Amino acid sequence: MLLPIVVALLFSAASSIFAMFGLGGGLFYAPTLVLLGLPPSAAAFISLVAITSTSIAAFAVYKKAEKVSWKLAAVVDPPTDIMAFIGGIYAYLIEREVALLILVAVMLIAGWLMLKPTPSSRSTPPWLSHFNIVIKHGNQRFIVNLPITVAVTAAIGFAAGAVGITGGVFKVPLMVLLCGVPIDIAVATSSFMVLLTAIFGLAGHLSAQAAFSAEAPWLLIAVTAAATFLGGALGALKAVKVEKTKLRKGYSILMFGLAFFIILKELL
Repeated sequence: MLLPIVVALLFSAASSIFAMFGLGGGLFYAPTLVLLGLPPSAAAFISLVAITSTSIAAFAVYKKAEKVSWKLAAVVDPPTDIMAFIGGIYAYLIEREVALLILVAVMLIAGWLMLKPTPSSRSTPPWLSHFNIVIKHGNQRFIVNLPITVAVTAAIGFAAGAVGITGGVFKVPLMVLLCGVPIDIAVATSSFMVLLTAIFGLAGHLSAQAAFSAEAPWLLIAVTAAATFLGGALGALKAVKVEKTKLRKGYSILMFGLAFFIILKELL
């Protein structure tokens, strides 16, 4: 009975922070559940439940603020969703050590990316311009390179579905640094894409669970969903007022710390 209470307290606070940046929170949820004693497959499944709940609440807030770019999501998201479904199915065929290595690698990369400052000006390199498309959102315009964007998001989707994350930590830097998307639009659009990816990942996990006759801890799942929905709503509502640079640095430190503790736990 203690585990659901601990998860509710931790995840409600975490989901509030992740919602501010258009992130699902899988990089925190999944490894934390592993550290609390759950197997990686169960941690991935419950993590996707938490991400879905967080993203529903955050997306509702960002949509009302008219920050979501539907055209950008239509370009970036489909490859991610398809590969997240496939990754969710194959998650139950991945060895525990491999899943943990993937989690650690993703956390380290995410931490490094979140430390990178957002450039004051953006431009597309000439060698990318042949496959560029221009997307407009209100009075703003930004450029997306199709081949690179599709390839990167497809790879993100497979890894996301396999380990219980949605890849938002990669999507936001991709949109801001490569495509020149304003940070507020990138965060809001990422919330929508994270929601879709989580749904596809969950579908894959549920299919695999049926095939392997796996039982899910429904009490823990219900508590997790409620806590992360509340946290996601509060985080998105505060997003406009919060200084995002400090939170990004704090998130990076959290990722490096969790990666270190997972490695240490495996070595002991």
